[in-house]
Amino acid sequence: MADSDRARERRAGPASLADWLRKSGTLTPRWESAFALTNRAEFVPRHAWADDGARLPWPIERGSTEWLRAVFSDTAIITQFDEGRVTWPDIGHQATGFIPQPSAVLRILNALDLQPWHTVLVTGTGTGYLAALLGACLGDQAVTAVETGNAIHHNRSTLRETGHDRIEAVAADGAAGLPRRAPYSRIVSAAEVVAGRIPTAWLRQSVSGGTILTPWTTGFHGSGVLKLVVHDGTAHGRIVDDVTRIPLRPRPLPPGHAERMRRLVEDDASATESATWADPREIGEDPNAAMAIGLHLPGVQREILVQDAHRWKVLLYDLATESAAICHVTPESTHRGLYKVRRYGPEPLWEHAVTAWRWWQNAGRPDRGRFGVTMTHTGQWCWLDKPDNPLPVLVEPEIGGTR
Repeated sequence: MADSDRARERRAGPASLADWLRKSGTLTPRWESAFALTNRAEFVPRHAWADDGARLPWPIERGSTEWLRAVFSDTAIITQFDEGRVTWPDIGHQATGFIPQPSAVLRILNALDLQPWHTVLVTGTGTGYLAALLGACLGDQAVTAVETGNAIHHNRSTLRETGHDRIEAVAADGAAGLPRRAPYSRIVSAAEVVAGRIPTAWLRQSVSGGTILTPWTTGFHGSGVLKLVVHDGTAHGRIVDDVTRIPLRPRPLPPGHAERMRRLVEDDASATESATWADPREIGEDPNAAMAIGLHLPGVQREILVQDAHRWKVLLYDLATESAAICHVTPESTHRGLYKVRRYGPEPLWEHAVTAWRWWQNAGRPDRGRFGVTMTHTGQWCWLDKPDNPLPVLVEPEIGGTR
């Protein structure tokens, strides 16, 4: 980076970002100096995309006013699309590299409830920004960061250049943790995990009383931050934050998967057609219903395809079984309360979703905060209100391969 760029970024700079967070009321004294000392610009690539959630991401380039504005504001930065198959400034199907909004990072840091003697494992550390903030708070020697592939080399170099050379940055599979530095007081994942598939290595490498914090999704429902507290080989927890728009790092999915499944269910001659009285507005849009349905249908993805304010579709698909269903919403169907459904593949996904939706209704329409997770070394399950009230099995575990 040129000296002129560095000088301009310092003027822009970390202190102004910390000042914005302070004025928003979200910056606690514990993290004020860490945000003021950690220059976010050092962790943002020269070519990236800004994402404010209100419009499509747009390309930004270091040295431009737009780049500085995005880096030193509460704006998410996309560093990669489609696992690097898309070249800047083009936009791909899915963001697979992400630096979240600073306010989202701060909420995650606060949820860790750190103490000065804690040690932290960061998995899927990305560009290293989160690890650097943790190092600024706890001391670099307390932080271990793991990342797969070539990204760790750039990560390690950036940490060294920013004065965090004592952070242990290692090329490893985040799901396996790093046993040689265990046990950890806190494990925080920057990579999204699917319900039922939280790595058991994290449990083995946590101290009793430790915390595991990770973006967590059902596929059907957008991400939330799951906080698990470990005691004697068992972890219990709930969603403590909703990051539906700003996941730390979403799970990679094949590019164009939704469009391919849409074409199959709408155009393939083997697809069948039926009608449903079930309200697609709740199945497709209600976040609490979506959470309940997703927990019963592991592996099923949901997409809302909008044509205009009165015409849209709910697409459900499962890549493991090559099954899909699509429900059409039109002014006529809304008036009648009867909606057309097309089905493709071996699994009746819409019927499965309706079964789970009815369970949610009969359970009193619980909100997302009432669902929790328990994991042991031999299994993990979801529950409603308390760990001894596990969710019933409504659909046999063919969908998505596992339950």
